[in-house]
Amino acid sequence: MVYKIICPSCGKENRPEDYNCWFCAADLKRLLEDDFSELDYRPKRKAALIIPGLVILLVLGMIAVGIFYMNDWFGLLAEEEEVEAPELEIPEDEPGQVEEEPEEPEPEPEAEEEPEVEEEPEEPDPVETVQPDYDQLESAIHEWLMERVDDPDVILLHVDDADDPVEFYDQYDPVEENIIVYKEESRDDEFVTVIFGPPFSEWSIRAVFIWDQAEWRFLREEDFN
Repeated sequence: MVYKIICPSCGKENRPEDYNCWFCAADLKRLLEDDFSELDYRPKRKAALIIPGLVILLVLGMIAVGIFYMNDWFGLLAEEEEVEAPELEIPEDEPGQVEEEPEEPEPEPEAEEEPEVEEEPEEPDPVETVQPDYDQLESAIHEWLMERVDDPDVILLHVDDADDPVEFYDQYDPVEENIIVYKEESRDDEFVTVIFGPPFSEWSIRAVFIWDQAEWRFLREEDFN
């Protein structure tokens, strides 16, 4: 039970946990600690709608159950009233009547298949090949020789330029100048073999160059035994 405290000053109701009146601010703590005779205990009203609410729910439940069973009952009556459909009598064939078999359609003549013509494979487009440019060979030989002897002042001469000894010695001094003579030993498709040596002496080095990606490249070398 919930009790209310009646303020002795203004007579208004207050909660039991209040120490001061909400209306006149009178001190209620004294009443709680000293004298409980001045308190007016009033039980809180219980909700009066609980019982009517339960009755209403019970009535609604009974109505729902009745509707459910009524639907089942009407469904059973409808099934009993259904009339069975009469069976159709199939007339028997009268004697003397022969059923004519349907004529089979004549097969259509097969169309003559045309012979398949084999398509000739397309020839691949010819790949354009760049022919070796032998005019660039001398510059490629000179660059390779510069890297090999590591002498920027080396003089590279074709064997035809050193064919006349008198003219050669009038123009060059082999003692003071680094002179190397070369000639093409062979040409094979994109390969050129070049031999080197000092002027008017035996050949000492053989080198092979290849035409690759539109330029000459050094491939390998070997020394003469």
